[in-house]
Order: sequence, then structure tokens, then C-alpha cells
Amino acid sequence: MRCALELLKTDQHLHQLTMSLWKMLLYHDEYTAKHSSNVATYAYLTARSIGLDLHSCRNLYAAGLLHDIGKIKICSTLLNKPGSLTNHERRQIEQHTQYGQNIISLFKNIDPLIQEAAYKHHERLDGSGYPDGIKGRHIPLFVRILAVADVYDAMTTTRPYQAERSHSCAKKIIEKEANTKFDEYIVSKFFLLFNGNSKSSLLTNLENTKLFAV
Repeated sequence: MRCALELLKTDQHLHQLTMSLWKMLLYHDEYTAKHSSNVATYAYLTARSIGLDLHSCRNLYAAGLLHDIGKIKICSTLLNKPGSLTNHERRQIEQHTQYGQNIISLFKNIDPLIQEAAYKHHERLDGSGYPDGIKGRHIPLFVRILAVADVYDAMTTTRPYQAERSHSCAKKIIEKEANTKFDEYIVSKFFLLFNGNSKSSLLTNLENTKLFAV
């Protein structure tokens, strides 16, 4: 019991720190902050569904909140550009993974898995992702979960340069790329979350739970 309480205190401290950083992101770019909150929720629920322990699920929730924290180093005008990006602009935005890793590394009490998730969440199973183009099982589980949650939420929300896609459209696209870009098992478990649940109900239900309570 003592060990569980100590772990809970660690998780609660992590949550406070994570929320402080997330609020900085909210101040810089509202869309990115809300997207990160959604990704955190999806990632947490997916982690629970595959049987990860509560501490790992809480860490993954924090990783979702912070996966785009590096975007505070990128001009919000560029983040919200309505038209196509130039190659130079795309490279600038892709730097957010390195920026995020650098920011999180300043806090020694944040689990290294969270730092790793911020750096690698754009990696893909077939090696087509960035920043390092790593492949397959070299991509950590946290990252594989975040990748699906990240892409799904990006597709199903309105962005300055892209109209919102329906759930069924996003599901079709992601499932088509399962086992090439995304982990097939994670994709399967992710979409099972929506059986009997809408996107809004999933997001609201977790908001109403005491995620860091005993």
C-alpha cells in the first residue's frame, strides 16, 4: 500500500508539472493544446484497453499532453498557415520533435519514456517517418500508441489547412495503413474504443474521471 501511495504521489506531481507545460502550449496555440489533450485521452484509453498498468497509462497520458510541446518554439502563424507549406516551412515544423525532447529533458523527474514519445511520435513502422526513420519494433510501444491517436485526432478535427474528416473516413485511412505505417494491434484496439461511443463521449467521459485519484 505504501509503495502504491508513493507511486500515486509521483504520478500526481507529474500531472501538475505536465499541466503547467500544457498551459504554456495553450497560451501559444490553442488548437495544438486541445489536440494534445485529445491525443492524451485516446492514448490513455488505448493503453488501458491493452492491459498496461495504471502508472504506465498515466505516463502515456502525460506523453500525449506533451507530445507537441516543441511547437511552442515555432511561430503560431506558421502552425496555422492555411495553404500548403514550402519545403523549408515543413522542415521548420518537423523540428518540433527535437524541440520537444529538449524542453522535456530539462525536467529530470519526467520519465524518459515521455521524452522519447515527444521525440519519436512521427516515426512509422515502414521507416517513412521522422526524425530518424526508425522501423518496426524499434519504435517503442508508447510511440506506436501515440502515433495512432495523433493521426486520428488530426484527421477528425478542423485545421486551417484541412477540413474535418468523418470518423469512418479516418478509420478507413488508418486501417489501410495498419501494419505498414501503424501497429495493426494498436489500430484494432484503438477503434474498439468507439464501439458504442462517439468521439465526444470518449473525450468527455475521461475528463469526468479522477485520473490521478487513489
